[in-house]
Amino acid sequence: MNLTFSSRGDQLYRGQWDGWITARISEREEPVGELHWQSWKDDDDVDRYRIAYVEVDPEFRRQGIATAMYKKLFEQEGITSKDLEGATLTPEGAAFREGAQLEENPPWVDSILNRNFDAIVARVGIERMPVPEALKPGKKRKIFKEYGVGHYGAVYPTATPGIVFKVSSDPTEAMFIAADMSLSEDDRLAGIVRYYGVWETEEKHRRRPVYIILREEAENVGGLLPMTLLFNRDQEMRTKASSVIRHLAWFKEWANIARTKINAAASVEKMVTEVERLSDWAEDQVDYGEITDVIGRGYGSGGMPSWLRGAQAAAYAIRAAQIVAEDMVNEDVGYLVGEALGFYLEQGLLLADVHGNNVGQVRREDYSNPIWVITDPGHAFPIKTKWLGTIEVPRLVK
Repeated sequence: MNLTFSSRGDQLYRGQWDGWITARISEREEPVGELHWQSWKDDDDVDRYRIAYVEVDPEFRRQGIATAMYKKLFEQEGITSKDLEGATLTPEGAAFREGAQLEENPPWVDSILNRNFDAIVARVGIERMPVPEALKPGKKRKIFKEYGVGHYGAVYPTATPGIVFKVSSDPTEAMFIAADMSLSEDDRLAGIVRYYGVWETEEKHRRRPVYIILREEAENVGGLLPMTLLFNRDQEMRTKASSVIRHLAWFKEWANIARTKINAAASVEKMVTEVERLSDWAEDQVDYGEITDVIGRGYGSGGMPSWLRGAQAAAYAIRAAQIVAEDMVNEDVGYLVGEALGFYLEQGLLLADVHGNNVGQVRREDYSNPIWVITDPGHAFPIKTKWLGTIEVPRLVK
C-alpha cells in the first residue's frame, strides 16, 4: 500500500497551532486516516505537543497507517513520543487516548519472548506462538510484529486463526483470567473474549510479574469510540455507540470508587467481608432511576451521598455499577458487554477499567454477525471473600 501524506494547520491565539496530518492512498479519493495534533509554547518558551485524536478508516486498520502518521508527525516536527503531553478530555476521549499506540513493539517484550521461546513452545505449541517477523543479521534473536501495544504489554498474531498471543505485566488481568477459566463453560458469558490459557513467567518488568496469555482474536477494537466513527455516516449507529461509551464511563467511575475505598482499608479482607454484608443495605439505598438518569444525560453527579464512608461507600458504588450494567443490557449495541460486566460483578469480580478501547468484535458460530465483547478486563479486583488468596496462576518454568 502506497501511502501519501498531507499536512495543514491553523494558527490560533497566543501562538497555539492546530495541525492535521492526513493519510491517503491512490486507490480512493477519501482519506484513510487523520491525526490531529496541537502545539503551543509554555511559560519558558518551550514548545509543547499533544495528540487530539488519531483515526483510521475501519477498512484499513492494522496496516500500520496510524503508526505511519505518528512517524510523519515526529519527522515533521523533530520530536519523539516522549515529547507528547497529556490532554484534558471527555470520558470518551480519555478512553480513546488510553489505548492509543504511540510506540512499536517495546524491546523488553521481544527480549522476554526470546529468552523464554522454547519453554513457551513446550507449553502452548509452536502453532500458538507469535510469528517471528525477522532475525537480526548474524544473530539468532527473533523480532516479532505486534497487533497492538499498551501500557502493560503487547498482543501478537499466531499461526492459528482466531487466536492471539499476549504478553502482559498486569497481575490483575492474569488473576481475572485464571478466575474466569475456573468457572464452568456454561457460566462463561458471550460478552468477553474467550481465554485459552494464562501463565506467569519467571520474568519481571518494572518489578511486576510478566504473564503470557492466549485468547480469542478480536477485530475493530475501539470501534465504538466517537473518533473511530468519524468515517461512519450511520447516525443511528453513532448514537447507539455513544450510549455504550457513556455506560462504560459510568461503570468505570463507580467501580473505581469501590476499588479505591477497598484498597484504602487497613485490612482488605475485613473490608470485603463488610462490603458483602452490606449488599442488601446498598440495594435499598441506591436509587435506580437516579443512576440511569445520569447515564442518559452524560454528565452530572452520580448521586453518592456525601456522608457515606468506608464499606458503606464501597457497597453503594458497587450497587451503582451493577445498575449501570443492568441498564446496558437494554442497549441494541453492547448488550453482551453489559451482561458480562453484571455477571462478573455478581460472581465477585469487578472489572474497574473497561473502556471503549477494551471493547471489540469477535466472530462466533452462534451469531450471524460479529458481536461486541470485552477484549481486556482492565483492572479487575475481587469484591467477594471467596476469591481472596485463592486464585492461582500457573507458572511457566524454563
